[in-house]
Amino acid sequence: MSEPSFDPADLGAMLQRLGAMLQSDEPGPVPWRMVRDTAIEQVRSDPADEPSAGAGSDYADADSLARNWLDAATVLPDDGAPLQTWTRRTWIDQCLPGWQPLVDPLAERATGALGEATAGAMPGLGGGADLSALLGGPMGDMLKKMGGAMVAAQIGQGVAELSRSVLSTADLAVPLGSQVAVVPHNVDAFADGLGVAASDVRIHVVLRTLAHHRLVMHAPWLAGRFAAAVAEYAHGITLDLSGVSDLMGGFDPSDPSSLQRALDSGMFQPPETPEQKAALTRLHTLIALVDGWLDDVVGQAGALMPDAARLEEATRRRRAAGGPAEQAFASLVGLELRPKRQRDAASLWALLREERGPAGRDALWNHPDLLPTDADLDDPAAFLAVGDIDWTALDAAESSGGAEPPSGRQSTGTSSNESSTPDADD
Repeated sequence: MSEPSFDPADLGAMLQRLGAMLQSDEPGPVPWRMVRDTAIEQVRSDPADEPSAGAGSDYADADSLARNWLDAATVLPDDGAPLQTWTRRTWIDQCLPGWQPLVDPLAERATGALGEATAGAMPGLGGGADLSALLGGPMGDMLKKMGGAMVAAQIGQGVAELSRSVLSTADLAVPLGSQVAVVPHNVDAFADGLGVAASDVRIHVVLRTLAHHRLVMHAPWLAGRFAAAVAEYAHGITLDLSGVSDLMGGFDPSDPSSLQRALDSGMFQPPETPEQKAALTRLHTLIALVDGWLDDVVGQAGALMPDAARLEEATRRRRAAGGPAEQAFASLVGLELRPKRQRDAASLWALLREERGPAGRDALWNHPDLLPTDADLDDPAAFLAVGDIDWTALDAAESSGGAEPPSGRQSTGTSSNESSTPDADD
């Protein structure tokens, strides 16, 4: 197998970005302007990243129909935000700010380790006090910036790859902004080979997109819950320092792709502390609850579509094969979030709908303390049967706007006292 050819222009571009990074006064562990530039550069030459002719009109009918169907499937209101059609580059520009609170806590640990590994690899430099003195001065600041540039390159690559697969702003359970949009080129690729009319695929995708937007607007605390769980996970994270040293030793300046290969090998150790495991469980559960709720709402809203079952199954297969959420967390924040428990969550939401109607199901999003826990997903029937929720109080909270949660529920948010452990794969 022949060695890849070296293009001096690639090295020059990388060094130019590194130089700009070292002169940057951008605060935080990650230079997000560099992340954006790296991601945009990856999709700039993509012929698919051009506005689709007629895309707006193609989705106008799907938009109108989906809003009407959702009005009958959920009590969460439509805020009237217009459905937009985005290119991959637009998705990067609009959603990148939403990654920052999720990525920064872990990136801070990574950049520090990269700086230490770089300093430790310097010839003639000892350890101990010598290393501490070096890292505490201007050289230490420069090394941290170099580490930040390396992490930014990884994040930029991950965001660019993600932009080629996401169907809309609803593909990730994590709220990344307040806009609602689809990426027509990616929807077309998803539809290819399904044997379903393109118009039906558009309606299905738009249903999920608009339903997710209603949920995010109704429960604005969701973004904070995700960010807090990631921050708690990062608090106890350990890095594979030997792997970081190998990363630096294996970097070949004449081959810029060697840095990407090294970063792809990973630096993060698996979670070990009870606090980390609890935080990881909360992330799994939040993702499952959001996706499971979408499954139930979209299943009800689109029930009259002839190919509804086929589209729902295609969505589940896509997710189980390693969908955007898994790719994003693995590439961007070092978390392996395998698709799991969405079916359990969908069953729980369906049971709530059957027992309490759409209003009773959706009322649980009025306050984070009302949400089911990971343990509740193991036995959805028991969630309703054990009297864990004061449904009378819930009805009152719903009528009054849900300002206070009913008594008797434990928080599923960010408490470090939670003793749950990660669930097993289904």
